[in-house]
Amino acid sequence: MCPELPGRAVRELTRDEAVLLRKMYRARKFGGSHLLESNLLHGIPRDRVNEFRTSLRALKREGILLAKSTAHGPAVSIPPWIVRALLGELRKRYPDLLP
Repeated sequence: MCPELPGRAVRELTRDEAVLLRKMYRARKFGGSHLLESNLLHGIPRDRVNEFRTSLRALKREGILLAKSTAHGPAVSIPPWIVRALLGELRKRYPDLLP
């Protein structure tokens, strides 16, 4: 998959996608810094984990998250070329989010 052009707009996010991306953004998981998918789903209520997994798959498919396989399991990161656009989209739901 080739990277998108710099400054590419991110589509409007669902609530579940925004929760996952906010967690990634606050942990500063950009580019080469990855977070295991299992750790990303920690703290999610057990009855909603499958919904969040579906959202996670959609984000990876659309290129909003980059996937990487590791010895510990699959990991994801935010591509550096969409960080600014993503921050703008996340601020619509979380106005107190720091840059």
